[in-house]
Amino acid sequence: MEGPFSTEELAAFEDRHRAGAFLEAYAQGKPLWAWVLANPVRYPEPLPLPPRKGRMMWADLSEVAWPEARS
Repeated sequence: MEGPFSTEELAAFEDRHRAGAFLEAYAQGKPLWAWVLANPVRYPEPLPLPPRKGRMMWADLSEVAWPEARS
């Protein structure tokens, strides 16, 4: 994790986080931190997540059928 960053600093990297104007509302004037992913994999199709009721901050991926990793 890297940071802290201001929303102005992170705005320069919108092509990476795709959060756009949401950053300002989310930060509420507080500094933000960025997760840096090592060796990310882009799948051809989004993976379906099991439906859950209510608001979710984190997704439980233990039930996801992961495709084989390509090298």
